[in-house]
Amino acid sequence: MAKNFKKVDIVNPGHQLDVIEVEERDNSGVRILPYHLLNGGTHKMISCSGMFQLIPDLAEELIESTSGNTGYASSFYARKIGIPIRIYIPEGMATHKVKLLKDLGAKVVQTPRDEYTTGARNQAQAYYEQDQEKRWFLNQGKNPGNWQAHKELAYKLGGVDQLTLIGGTCGTIAGLGRGIREIHDAIITEIDLDAGPHFLNRKGLD
Repeated sequence: MAKNFKKVDIVNPGHQLDVIEVEERDNSGVRILPYHLLNGGTHKMISCSGMFQLIPDLAEELIESTSGNTGYASSFYARKIGIPIRIYIPEGMATHKVKLLKDLGAKVVQTPRDEYTTGARNQAQAYYEQDQEKRWFLNQGKNPGNWQAHKELAYKLGGVDQLTLIGGTCGTIAGLGRGIREIHDAIITEIDLDAGPHFLNRKGLD
């Protein structure tokens, strides 16, 4: 049976971003989609705008696991639509991030530091499974709204020959990459920290 989703007044903020164009002498150029100008300085404002379109109508509490930025964006939107949210975050993350989540009204649960984001995700999943009818795990890594929200923005970059992301995560590169390749075949490149959460988890903690 298909789920009925909540009607939420959340618009993808990426549509409001103006592309920065830099022309080179050889008639080539660079187009920059300035995600850093989003609220909170994080591209997760786009990811979560898509994820919040897929909340089951019966959900009375939201859940997410994070190392910080997704927690900020999801807590911001949860407060906007007036639904409680519980955030699982590893111990050792920046104290100002934890304080910000609490200031946004989130219930913050800190999980063992040595389990990193894998431990946070596992605890979030376990809490969700205790009452799947009234709770909803946003689960950024598996939520199709994550990449779909980024795919919506591919038109802003048009027929570029190469898409390069710096510090973007799976939903960002998958969404923009899919959207751009529907317009024009392009090379997709990501530049990221070797110890980024999504890579570190796959090096023994996941």
